[in-house]
Amino acid sequence: MVRNVSAGVLTAVVCLVFNLSYAALIFSGPLAFALPLGVTAAMLSMTCVALLVAILSPFRTVVAGPEGNAVALLAVTAATMQPQLASAGASPHAIVATVLWMMVLVTAVTALALIALGSVRGGGWIRYVPFPVVGGFVAGTAWVLTVGAIKVAAGIPPDLAHARAYADPLVLARLGAAVAFAALVAAEARYVKKALGVPVLLVGVVVLFALALWALHVAPLAAQQAGWLVKAPERLHIWTPWTSHDLNAVVWPAFGRASGELLTVVIVAVVTILFNATGLELETEDDVDLDHELRAEGIANLASALVGGFVGYLSLNRTLLLRRFGGSDRVAGVALAAASALLLLGGWRAIAVVPTFVLAGLLLSLGVQLLYRWLIAARGQLAPLEYGALLLIFGVIVVWGFLTGLIVGVVAGALLFAFNYSRIDVVKHSMTGAQRRSSLVRPLEELAILADDGWSIRIFELQGFVFFGMADRLFRNAKAEIERPNTRFCVFDFRMVVGMDASGVSSFVKAYRAAEARGVRLVFSGMNERVANDWVSGAAGVHDGIEHFGGLDHALEWCEDQLIVPDDQPDLPHVPLGDWLEYELRSADLAQRLLAYLQPRTFGVGEALCRQNEHAESMFFIESGRVRVVLENDDGSHLRLRSLGDRTILGEIGLYRDTRRSATALADRPSVVHVLTAGALTAMEVGDPALAASLTAAIIRSLGERLEYQSGLVANLQR
Repeated sequence: MVRNVSAGVLTAVVCLVFNLSYAALIFSGPLAFALPLGVTAAMLSMTCVALLVAILSPFRTVVAGPEGNAVALLAVTAATMQPQLASAGASPHAIVATVLWMMVLVTAVTALALIALGSVRGGGWIRYVPFPVVGGFVAGTAWVLTVGAIKVAAGIPPDLAHARAYADPLVLARLGAAVAFAALVAAEARYVKKALGVPVLLVGVVVLFALALWALHVAPLAAQQAGWLVKAPERLHIWTPWTSHDLNAVVWPAFGRASGELLTVVIVAVVTILFNATGLELETEDDVDLDHELRAEGIANLASALVGGFVGYLSLNRTLLLRRFGGSDRVAGVALAAASALLLLGGWRAIAVVPTFVLAGLLLSLGVQLLYRWLIAARGQLAPLEYGALLLIFGVIVVWGFLTGLIVGVVAGALLFAFNYSRIDVVKHSMTGAQRRSSLVRPLEELAILADDGWSIRIFELQGFVFFGMADRLFRNAKAEIERPNTRFCVFDFRMVVGMDASGVSSFVKAYRAAEARGVRLVFSGMNERVANDWVSGAAGVHDGIEHFGGLDHALEWCEDQLIVPDDQPDLPHVPLGDWLEYELRSADLAQRLLAYLQPRTFGVGEALCRQNEHAESMFFIESGRVRVVLENDDGSHLRLRSLGDRTILGEIGLYRDTRRSATALADRPSVVHVLTAGALTAMEVGDPALAASLTAAIIRSLGERLEYQSGLVANLQR
């Protein structure tokens, strides 16, 4: 409890410095006279947003409040509105009221956008942002933190316009003190690693510096004027939108003219919350519900708008600072909000005793640590292209700011995704018909034809999304296969393809043209409805020239049938059952003896030879026809496992193992089948053991051929 409370109080002191600078950024130049109102609004925002986010956020330790990128956009909008209103004759009072209400309305709109986005679960989109983009954003935040630390220490912006001022010995002394304190903080983190180490170090340095000023007879006012102590405003003015007479002074048309800038504030706030939350996940190794975080931030901003505050949200660097101070629970965030409220009520004057180099050193140590992690250490963790994207985003943020950096980050993320995805080969497997056959069980003479001519079937199993570069590479590979002298069929299986763009459709059209010129048939299989619609709508005049099948197995079966008996040629002559059995048993005598044990039967289309789960009491010798083996699901649907054609054997495994049928066999065509029952097999084993042995050997040869094919297929799929 003590550690969390002390961490919250110390972080609140740091946040006070930021809030003062944010208020001064908005209320500067002609609006400087209203700075006390701006400080009040900033402190109200800090108190309200920090409290509600600490309670509602999925992060157990989090700091939320006004953030630099949104405040910078508010400052730009205020600076744009002020001269326009002044030229229109608005009084200074009306201009300030308009600016204050501008901040309130933007905060309210941001709150509603956050709540709506979180309610529709829109926060998950950030998960698709590549890691280097998030890293570039965090590194950019670290840079802003580091630059802010230098500005706090030196008292002047670190830019070319003020370069000469940094040669001042006093400025260099303050910078040196900040660097020294940052080094002490880093040493404590590495060697001491105590929860109260940094708070004790901070209090000790503050006390020692106060003693040094006393010993040197330097008054606090002189130290403030020299930039060694933080300057605090003399007073604060409380302003609330709902009770003030300023409501009547607001120039409402000004909001319409500034709508573009105000919408940008909303977009930047939403995107920054998601980026900060993702960056905090990386730093803390947490995994939170981003939609929950969006809703929490929305509720907090809605409350901030009601009390006259402005946009505030999760701060990555100040959350890490809170954790560095020892904050580890929601108590730390609540303590921070309570401390912020006390500072608002008058305790803010205590900031005057804190040396500027202490605040600057704290920020500098955290900024340098993050810069090292994301710009140096990340070099060994990321691929060159990813690291280059990180550096690009970081550089854009440094030169042009967060808004431009976010835009570049989105573009870089999209390009990085497209490049990385294009490196995934859209062809999952590439084989020939000799390496992969359909599930149709064929007689040995047909298998011999497929073994010789199966190389003429080229198979491409596709995956993912087929688009531009990937589609062109697929076309080049397909064209090379089409142009091979012996290629007759080119099969594209789309079962694992989720979609394709116009480039993908164009590539397949070009493949069709190339195949048509070479006399090669193109075959498509497994297209889902979306892919089929993309193809039909984009391939007018080509669609009808391509064979389409529901699955790869059917497509291969059709290609094999064309190799064995093309459509324009007569069917192969019928082979008598005796001749087939003679070939299988290697003996005409054994074939004639086996016929005595078989019972001939005919089956019509759709008639079942055997049913799933029934006891296997027979095996089947298919003389002619086509039989389909299906797995019956509980919902009544069927899954085709394989098919059997002329001169094939079915059910032998179940009969020999004396088990139940694992599937159902249905006749696809009128079929002539010869049945060997279990009783007949037993009688054969007793009465004619030589025949039984020859039959067993024939079955083993058939099973061996299937096993050899399956082993080869597995090997090809694993390549």
